[in-house]
Amino acid sequence: GTVLMSNTPATPLLTRAAAADAAPASPLTASGQINDVPVPVIVADTTPQAPSWWVAVMAWKPPPPVNLKLSWHWAVLALSFASACYIFWTYINVAFPYPGAPTAPICSIAYSECLVIGVWSLWRFFVCQSQQDSLRISLVVASTLVMYGLLPVILASVSIPGIGGPTTFPGNHTPGSLTFFVWWGLTLLFGRRMDCGYCCTCVATRETCGYSSRHRTQRQRWLWLFVRHIKWLSVALMVLYIVCLMKFLHLPEKFTSFVTKWFWPVTLVPYYASLLLMPLLGNRQNYCRWVCPFGAIYGISNKIGCFTIRAVKREECLHCRQCESVCDMGVPVEELVRTEGKVDSTDCVGCGRCVAVCPRKVLEIEDITTVVVKLTRVVKQRFRKTKDDQAKE
Repeated sequence: GTVLMSNTPATPLLTRAAAADAAPASPLTASGQINDVPVPVIVADTTPQAPSWWVAVMAWKPPPPVNLKLSWHWAVLALSFASACYIFWTYINVAFPYPGAPTAPICSIAYSECLVIGVWSLWRFFVCQSQQDSLRISLVVASTLVMYGLLPVILASVSIPGIGGPTTFPGNHTPGSLTFFVWWGLTLLFGRRMDCGYCCTCVATRETCGYSSRHRTQRQRWLWLFVRHIKWLSVALMVLYIVCLMKFLHLPEKFTSFVTKWFWPVTLVPYYASLLLMPLLGNRQNYCRWVCPFGAIYGISNKIGCFTIRAVKREECLHCRQCESVCDMGVPVEELVRTEGKVDSTDCVGCGRCVAVCPRKVLEIEDITTVVVKLTRVVKQRFRKTKDDQAKE
């Protein structure tokens, strides 16, 4: 007599019981409920599916375009490093000959540097960024190839006298030779740029073959405060070498022979090995600023000679530091302009990049020509004043 209320369709009791016994136990009822909680009924998708290979084909996307500029940069870096290895090998081949070492001219350091400079200068002209840059590179390449490539062949029979005996032309990088002291005298008139800025195989190699590594130049403050002074040890060694060449001092033979024997390997091995470090440390800074004794001696001329970079419009300086950003030697140009009003550091090679990049044209290069012009102007003014005074009388 009891009436059962249910939301299930009317089904015979026996049929439902038999179905419950036949089916596995599940909380899902025939009405789509789980424990009397309604849930959505999932209907199988009967749409035909595409094969997996077709899905993969349709999902394929073309790779991003190749960065030709980046690829070109890495190719240039690789060729630059290979050229540096070639120069280093030719130096080892000549300085430390080994059994079976080739003797062809192309395997000599006298030819390898000029060859590398000449070939890489073509690419260097292609990437010049300004008229000033093009003019400077033209002067660097031309003066270096003539001074160290052409003239030594023409003047092969000329001997340059010196303290340690005669040497071949040009001899300006042979301590104690006549041209060494003449060259130093020229740096007193025109600054260190006479050698390190325009006429040296070192600067020509690094400005052509090593130019692709210029962006890696290190300009940390601690390098300027400490590391750059290491070169004075090389200067002391050079002075000691020149002293040992003076036979009239009668120094101990063992001492002089030891110094003269090891001076050139200690000086030149780091130089040629530093070419291999250009991709890591930049093209100029790793040797010219930290080690080179010739550059340090010529840099003294910046302090005591006629050369300087003067801030002629010091009050117009924007302190934008563009001058520092283009200095390969890491000289804090803006700081020197702000505190001293000039740049006469021994590290400055006088390349002129800071002068050219200044937006307000604050900087100006002065050397012996500037001194002569100023003196001429003063003499003319005094002569004119004297002439006017005589006319009044």
